[in-house]
Amino acid sequence: MKRILMVNSDLLLSAGVESLLSNEIDFGLRRIILDHEINLSDELNRFEPDTVIMDESLMVTEPSALMGLLKNRADMRVIVLQVRENQLQIYKRHDVPISCVEDLVEVVRGG
Repeated sequence: MKRILMVNSDLLLSAGVESLLSNEIDFGLRRIILDHEINLSDELNRFEPDTVIMDESLMVTEPSALMGLLKNRADMRVIVLQVRENQLQIYKRHDVPISCVEDLVEVVRGG
């Protein structure tokens, strides 16, 4: 089972992504909202996700934390949703254009 951690800032977007991914029986999904009481590093240590999904606005507020986390988790994928441009950024790999919702599922699976 693939463990997926969704880090929220946009509740509407994350609810849609959660609805899409919850239909996949081989995905274990956990959703968190970052605030001053939630530490991303602690959540990653607790849940040990294979994939982290976040929207691009979080890259502004948490970039240093994200860099440190990736340094210690070489196998973890980070997918950044760019809603305005219909793209996913897979950190340290490549950008993927999105034309339908199934594209997101395929990227999470590792495609």
